[in-house]
Amino acid sequence: MKYFLVSALVLFTSCASVKYDVSRSPQDFSAVRKDVKYVIWTNDGLRQRMKITAVENDSVKGFHGNQNFGLAKNNISKIRKNNTGGTVVLSYLGASIALFAAFGIMWTTAPRTVE
Repeated sequence: MKYFLVSALVLFTSCASVKYDVSRSPQDFSAVRKDVKYVIWTNDGLRQRMKITAVENDSVKGFHGNQNFGLAKNNISKIRKNNTGGTVVLSYLGASIALFAAFGIMWTTAPRTVE
């Protein structure tokens, strides 16, 4: 059971890619594209999902719902892009493999009667 939980954790975390991390590449926002939704973490603990509209020299601007946000680049600690479609596909694939494996084990260990 614990191996299944670990594999599920790896599955769900693998469908998000880090586009910016202050500890890896400070002030390198080259992987952040406009008109794409990202999850942004700030140095003061704010976690915000935004659609980026502009990456300027000193700030990143975008929308959350109908609100316009602007965050200073030196206040951003991490930007990550989630891939929800990939997560769903991989989850269903993993679940179907587990079900087929369980069915296969049950089929091979079932008692047989000979008449």
